[in-house]
Amino acid sequence: MLQRNVEHWLRLRDLPKPVIAMVHGYCLAGATQLCICTDIIFVAEDARIGFPSIPAGAGYVSAFWNWMVGPHRTKYLAFLPGSQISGREAEAMGFATRVFPADKLEEETYSYARRVAKGPAQKLQLEKNTTRSSTLGQAMRRSRRSARNGACEAPFSGTKSSEAGSRPSGRDDYL
Repeated sequence: MLQRNVEHWLRLRDLPKPVIAMVHGYCLAGATQLCICTDIIFVAEDARIGFPSIPAGAGYVSAFWNWMVGPHRTKYLAFLPGSQISGREAEAMGFATRVFPADKLEEETYSYARRVAKGPAQKLQLEKNTTRSSTLGQAMRRSRRSARNGACEAPFSGTKSSEAGSRPSGRDDYL
């Protein structure tokens, strides 16, 4: 089930047109992964964004967050099931692109989307392809290939899960 969701989200990331997430209310666990696969994430100040309260899908949620906010912040949240942050904190951490007051979120999101839609489609696609080619998509695909081949790599770190008890010296990207 989790692998199938990742496959769907990667297809979303691969769409030729920009995809914008608008988050109000709660955005937890898999919903955060969905957001991370979009191009732009706008959130309400009072949104609640975070990890599941039960330890389900261990590693999948963290892997996505690690790419967005870095290993230290990811672990800070992931180590405590049910960790949540506000929309304002999500922007400060690098998860959200922009934060708006809840009553302005929809207006601001649609205003931005209309301005983007006026741009040349080829330029938008080129911008997406350029940034996507060296970022999250590649890392997620590497993780997916490893899972298919029976290897269980900690996504984004290149560290086999069998090495989980030994931290490589000098590496901050270890999950």
